[in-house]
Amino acid sequence: MNSIIRLSGLCPRTPPLQPSLTLRDLRVALLECGDADLYLLPRLLFSPPSGEALRSSRTVRRACEQALDGLIALSREREGMFVLSALFYDSGFPREEALVIRRGECRRTPVNGEPLCCQIGELPFLVLPGEAEGLLLQTQKILDSGCALILNPAYEPAAAGAINRRGKLMSALSDAAGCAVFTVNGGIGDTSSPQLYGGYISLAENGTLCAHQAAGLEPIRLSYDLDIDLLCPKSRTQPEPVLISPSLEADGLHRTVNRTPYLPVSRRARRAFLEEVFRLQARALAARMQNTGIDRLVLGVSGGLDSTLALLVSAAACDLLALPRGAILAVTMPGFGTCGRTYENALQLMQALGTEAREIPISQAVLFHFADIGHSPEQRDVTYENAQARERAQILFDLGNQEGALVVGTGDLSEAALGFSTFGGDHLAGYNVNITLNKTTIRELTALIAERELIAGVRETLRDILDTPVSPELLPPDEQDTPGQKTEEILGPYILHDFFLYYTLRYSMPPAKLLGYATIAFEGEFEPAFIKEKLHIFLRRFYQSQFKRSCAPDAAAAMEPNLIGYQIPSDLKPDVFLDELEQITI
Repeated sequence: MNSIIRLSGLCPRTPPLQPSLTLRDLRVALLECGDADLYLLPRLLFSPPSGEALRSSRTVRRACEQALDGLIALSREREGMFVLSALFYDSGFPREEALVIRRGECRRTPVNGEPLCCQIGELPFLVLPGEAEGLLLQTQKILDSGCALILNPAYEPAAAGAINRRGKLMSALSDAAGCAVFTVNGGIGDTSSPQLYGGYISLAENGTLCAHQAAGLEPIRLSYDLDIDLLCPKSRTQPEPVLISPSLEADGLHRTVNRTPYLPVSRRARRAFLEEVFRLQARALAARMQNTGIDRLVLGVSGGLDSTLALLVSAAACDLLALPRGAILAVTMPGFGTCGRTYENALQLMQALGTEAREIPISQAVLFHFADIGHSPEQRDVTYENAQARERAQILFDLGNQEGALVVGTGDLSEAALGFSTFGGDHLAGYNVNITLNKTTIRELTALIAERELIAGVRETLRDILDTPVSPELLPPDEQDTPGQKTEEILGPYILHDFFLYYTLRYSMPPAKLLGYATIAFEGEFEPAFIKEKLHIFLRRFYQSQFKRSCAPDAAAAMEPNLIGYQIPSDLKPDVFLDELEQITI
């Protein structure tokens, strides 16, 4: 992981006009925080804004200069850079300058002039001292610089709601510029009149506030590992790898790696996000119906997760259009592998939603087909399985013609990524509603619909569907009516594959790094050797399945990143990725 840059924000006490005490606190903080590639300090650390009227005092100026000299001396003991701002005097007039200090050398530029742009290794960063609102006004300048990291030494007064507001502004800036914004706001121990000051440290990355710490009465520090491979400023097309990095073996990675990166971390934000996804799915399907003049839907309902969500979306779309739920023709097509549990759940769901329900068994038709092509029903191979999926697709499309209905697809993003669908079978539809949602999201969204009753009357049925193992149900069940196949026993846990997919699509992350990130995210849940084995499956299936995605039905991008418009050769072999993975020793 040589793209990791360790950032440390240090917010020492800044008692009014006592720069020597501030330097002393800073020295203690440095001893406690360990090594970093870059140390960000508050704006005007040794001459804070609260003492503005006394800045021209020679005594004060001398004390501030001595403290800055002390910091420069401290920098000789560290490899990392120190970033802050300080006052300098020209003909007796104060001028704030941004400073980058490293190994006893100090680079500076006036704050009201051009921004100070420096590099750590190959990482360009920009130093922009000042208030949050002022940074937003410089968004274009940030974009033009192509910098992946913005350093913001700040010193703003504290007021109720101010820190939260500034955090939102920094998140907005990082999102607009595709970068990270690191802020250290000073003020611990400063005056309590006429302003109240309070320190905080925060880091926003690609629109998300990733780390934050607010101060009380004591100094604070925050360490965060920035991964340059996860940043791509809007002015650049590819992030550059960075060769300076701390030793991760010493104390691990100082950043959170989300197990479910497609979803927000906080429970409240996740709920809001999932509800929005569901609304977008319904709106997309309703728009397709309006634009085509089609007021009838047909879809297969198996009692599994994907078809369940597709049916719920269809019901919500009909509600939006003020159409009766009977406009939906829901078809259950039991075959060789259908279990009683999923069959009953499919019937209950259709009844609860008030759709038109139809049952069309496929076993006999498939047996006739086997006889036609000379395939033994005892030979339970890919032909045995795919013939059932294609028979179901034929029924749905023929019903669509018969009824003048749109065939609603049920397949999801995870299945599309892994090629876990039958070409010309469940791979096809008139319009796909789930294809940009991964399996992990579909599970959580279905649970939310049940919990909050976004669709009334289906809570208990949804809960039982959620408790049912994921299975294509193409092989006969056992004597206990347990599915003859369990998808996650074949492929591995979907939560792992969805993790791999996110970082592959969003950042083109190489296999070695994918494995490293997954090992961190799933520590204590999956062993590294197990993760490597499933990553091998993901890479092989993902790169070999493009031919199915190259002729996919229409869909709307309700979630990102997704595979709509994803272009790689349809006959690509994954050898280069698998070779890299095999070189990694666990």
